[in-house]
Amino acid sequence: MAVPKRTSVSVRDEEVLDCLTRRVRVLSIRQIARTWFGETSDPARQARRRMAMLEQAGLIQGRTVSARPELTLIRPLVTWTPGEPTPDHDRMAYLLEARWREPAILTDLVIATRGAGSARGGSGGRWPRRSEVSHDLTFAGLYLAWRTSAPARSAEWISEARLRQEGWGEDDRLPDAMIECDGRRLVIELGGAYGAAKLRDFHRFCAERRLPYELW
Repeated sequence: MAVPKRTSVSVRDEEVLDCLTRRVRVLSIRQIARTWFGETSDPARQARRRMAMLEQAGLIQGRTVSARPELTLIRPLVTWTPGEPTPDHDRMAYLLEARWREPAILTDLVIATRGAGSARGGSGGRWPRRSEVSHDLTFAGLYLAWRTSAPARSAEWISEARLRQEGWGEDDRLPDAMIECDGRRLVIELGGAYGAAKLRDFHRFCAERRLPYELW
């Protein structure tokens, strides 16, 4: 059994690992390059080189998979607050399905290892299922955008895995994330090619707990 090489973990490495263990499940090399290596002469090359070192150290795992290109999201499709009318789920389902039309392309992805997740009080070691990859890739892009534009809010970004750890349950259809601010929580959900029934289940989850949400 190969012994992982010792690697000095930089502040930038810790930011990537925090993202992968406590915020989102997966990142693409392209996302890492633009977020943490954008000021270098060759961001993609530098990102690949550094992630290879972290993989050798047993902190991340890399894989090339087919995924639809990351969506560019400007604003939520729906913003809902308890007491407001129920959104039109049939119309929302149509809009969500219509935007996932680009063909899948080979994409280099990384996840945190289980050991890295445990060491940082988070999670790791589970690759997205084939049906989840495109969703998870765009969701990671959504988090990275919030990390840049609203760092105070993104610092309180609570992942689905952490919600499960907090005891929100295994049976309920947990949202992608929540943001906690001043003791209040806002649900964040990225809509995949969801049907109306799935959207109604999501809305019911939030309405029963009186949780406001943004559906992106």
